[in-house]
Amino acid sequence: MALRNVLLAAATLAALAGAIPVRRQAAVLPVVVLEGSPDLAGLSLTEASEVLYRYHKVLGQEGTSAIVAPDVAAADTFWHKILSNTTGGWVGGTTRIQGLADPAVFSGKDVGTWFAGGGTGWPNDFLETSPTHYLSFSAGGTSDARAAIETIEGWGANGPITYFKGIPEAKPAFIPALAEFGSSQSALAFTLGDGTVFAHSLTAFRDLPDGSGVEVFQGIWVPDSAPAYVVRGATEHITVEFANWLRFAYNKATGA
Repeated sequence: MALRNVLLAAATLAALAGAIPVRRQAAVLPVVVLEGSPDLAGLSLTEASEVLYRYHKVLGQEGTSAIVAPDVAAADTFWHKILSNTTGGWVGGTTRIQGLADPAVFSGKDVGTWFAGGGTGWPNDFLETSPTHYLSFSAGGTSDARAAIETIEGWGANGPITYFKGIPEAKPAFIPALAEFGSSQSALAFTLGDGTVFAHSLTAFRDLPDGSGVEVFQGIWVPDSAPAYVVRGATEHITVEFANWLRFAYNKATGA
């Protein structure tokens, strides 16, 4: 009899549970834009970049660098610890992005032309290609004639804010061949302020063979002892950065 009562009670509770809808609270509120621009993420990024560009302009190079100096010092310590624990392997985050346009108005050559001047002066286009750029120069604007780039940047929301230079190097064996890009590839060793190599990168771009536009590949490889969030953050960073690279290069080529 007791067992029968327990089973009846369980059945009753199950029926009630099925009759009462359970509302789950979303971690992030779903938003549907009925009027206006639906690209909320893109608009937010553009607005953030514009505001940060103004701050860079007012603060100047020295003022901007001073603000993040404690973060840079912490990043140096972080990377030296990572390097001390590595097994000698490298893990990479990569992105491959296409900019679709008539090759008569935009080509891989235009990307190279923009890159040559996009990181000179203060402020400059390079600063605007990512909200987490605090310093960003290309050859001609760097403090070291050997460096193709010189930057202070953060990789992802939680990644270290690191000062480094990109020094041209022969492509390491662990970086893919990317034969489809031919000779339009540039490998860099990323060095901290003390000259320690803590990462490697490869940038490659080409005109798409079907004449539909330009493709860019970018990869960053860090020691295999780096936390997963660093690789993820680097991937997120270069995806935003190089999508904007293509947009800036296109605007320069077309006068948009």
